[in-house]
Order: sequence, then structure tokens, then C-alpha cells
Amino acid sequence: MKTLACLFLFVAPLSAGTRTLFNDGWRFARFGPMPDGSTLAEPGGKWSAITASSEEADKGNVAANAIDGEPATRWCASSGAPGQSLTIDLGRPKALESLSLIWEKPGGLDLVVAVSADGKTWTTLPAIARPAEDKIGTTVALPATKPGIRFTRLTVNGTDAGHWASISEVSFLGADGSVILPGYPDEESKSSPSAVTFNDQSWRPLTLPHDWGIEGPFRMELDGSTGKLPWAGIGWYRKTFKLPADASNKRYYLDIDGAMSDSTIYLNGQEVSRWPYGFSSFRIELTPAMKAGAENVLAVRLDNQEQSSRWYPGGGIYRDVWLMEASNKVENIAHNGLKVITPEITDSSAKVHASLEMEDGDCPAGMSILFEILSDDGKVLESASGQSSVATLELKNPTHWTLENPYLYSLR
Repeated sequence: MKTLACLFLFVAPLSAGTRTLFNDGWRFARFGPMPDGSTLAEPGGKWSAITASSEEADKGNVAANAIDGEPATRWCASSGAPGQSLTIDLGRPKALESLSLIWEKPGGLDLVVAVSADGKTWTTLPAIARPAEDKIGTTVALPATKPGIRFTRLTVNGTDAGHWASISEVSFLGADGSVILPGYPDEESKSSPSAVTFNDQSWRPLTLPHDWGIEGPFRMELDGSTGKLPWAGIGWYRKTFKLPADASNKRYYLDIDGAMSDSTIYLNGQEVSRWPYGFSSFRIELTPAMKAGAENVLAVRLDNQEQSSRWYPGGGIYRDVWLMEASNKVENIAHNGLKVITPEITDSSAKVHASLEMEDGDCPAGMSILFEILSDDGKVLESASGQSSVATLELKNPTHWTLENPYLYSLR
């Protein structure tokens, strides 16, 4: 029978700075796929006038081809699965007379058109058969509704392995026969939430941590493996804070303990970092973009892609956020830069191997690194110092960790 020897050490690097919880005072808004099943355009350059249930992207047959004004291009679904559709967002409700459509191929399928002013309440029109001749246009009369039509959804029925949904061009006509083109929902939507001047006063105030998916609602049409919850979509968080006048003599970092997922972080309109993975903590430096003695605007964009998880992943900044302030006049230890292993443990001794990563490289001349092993009650037991960033210390007669006696050493 073998006995497993366990020596537990808590790693505690000393830092020349302060770490402050940064969870209060945020504002939040969602875009893209919304909890109720509608779609809300994202402000700024990422807004798109057309989305598709699927697209043959590897061959260039993307949804945008259907409204590019060029009948020689086309949108094609990625398979013959039923219910393939296009959704077009004109940006705001508009008075429409009709919709004009050019099919890519003749016969065999039919089209169902549904229109909406807000993307929530839809009016479905009678199905229309695809013409028997190639490249024949179809005109669909649209209902006169108030305040008008903003969203149009085109669903192709009758698809199978040999007949895929494929549309060359869609256009809209006003009552006077003029072509109506998609546009930004409003002037403000042209501004990205990353911009300092973006107006976020209509956004929801909240305190982190926050998970937008768990807020629901449950929807039966969503995937059961991810909890039938609306976690997919885009979320923006914004926070305004002021730094003291002496901040120019310091370095600032943002520690995010967990954000789901594909984070892009902006400070004062400048992109400072990206972190695609949603299940790990990360640190970013804010110093190059910060403003000392003035207000600073921090913005975090998250993008949870559909079908990117096999279980419920959550959505949002779901763990604590910290602001780290450090001196720029001393060497700072890198984030998670102190590491320790115990390669040999016996009843009489234990070897403790420690390594330290400095933020700006090796320990500079005139400075030294001190490693100390502390007992469970905080007494220094062993130490080593010098300019080397690695050290091996020997601990005599170590106390082994057990369930009955969970003794904890510390390395600092």
C-alpha cells in the first residue's frame, strides 16, 4: 500500500500597490439575439441589415448578397434543412408598398413572408409559390400598417437535399415606387458603445457579477443541452470612473475573474485588450489609455456565439472585477507570476521550488528577491534571497496535510 504525501502551500506574492473591487456603477445593454427571440441591432459598425438562419459562406453565398443590388450574386442556405429564412432590418419602421424578390432557381418551393414593426409581433402573409421559370421576379404586396414595417422575414418551405433555399435579390418599394434601402436605426446607432461620447443613460444600471442568460426566460425552442436559456448574443458593459491627479505616476490594471465570452475591452475609446476564452480570469493593463485627474470611460463588449457550447455557459461578466493600482517606480510582480512546486516530500524534509516572474523582465541591479516559507500561524520558517528569480528551499520535518489536520504553509 502506497502513502501519498501532501504538503499544501498558499502562494502570496507581495505587491507594491492596491487592488480595489470594481463591481459597482456599471451600465449594461444586450444586442443581437434578444431574450424574447427578437433581434436588436448593435450600435456602431457591427450593425447588419440582414441575417440568415444559415448561409453557404465557404462559397461566398452569404446573406448580404440578397440586398447588394446585384442579381448575379445570391444567398444560399448551408443545407436543405426545412425552415431556412432571411430576416431584413430596415433600421426603423417605414411605409412600404411591396417587396420584390428574384429567385436563384425556378420551381418546387414556396415562400412565406412575415413583417413586423418591432421584431416581436409579426404579421404572416399567404405562402407564394416559386415561379416555374428561372430568374423570374416575384412581387409581394405588403400590408399598410402603422407605424410601418421595419423587419421582414422570408421563410422558404419545401426544401430538401436536392432543393436548397436560394435567393438572388430582395428589394422594397415605397408607395411612390421608389426603392427603400436599409439604414441605421437612428443617428446615435452610428456611434459605438466603445466611444467616450456614447449615451448609455437608457441602459440598465447594475452591480457585478452578472449573468444575462440566467435571467431567462426559458424558451422551449432553444437547445436543451444549454438549459433552454437565451445566453447567446452580444452584451456591452460601461463604467465611468475618475483617477486622481497623481495617477500619471502609477500603473493601472484591470483584473476580470470571469467574462463569457470573447471579451474586447476599451478605455476612453481605445481598444486595450481582447480575451476570447470565457472560463478563465485575465489581467489587462490600462495605463497607456488612462487619463490622470479626469474621468475615464471603460467599456467591455462580450459576444456569445450560438452553438458554441455543449452545456449552459452563462453570459456576461459573471465574476468579480478589480482595479489594480501599482507604482511605476518599483519592479512589479507579474499577474499570477509566483509559482511553487514541491518535487520531493518525506517525513524529514521537503524541497520547495519557487519561481517569480517580474513584469518588466529580470530583477534589476541593486534589488533582490526574498522568498519566505511561513508556518500555519504566520512564522517565517525558511527563506532565500538574491537576484535570481528562482529558489529552492528545504523545509525540515514538514507537517503533512490531512483531512484531520489540514495544515497550510504559505510562500511569499
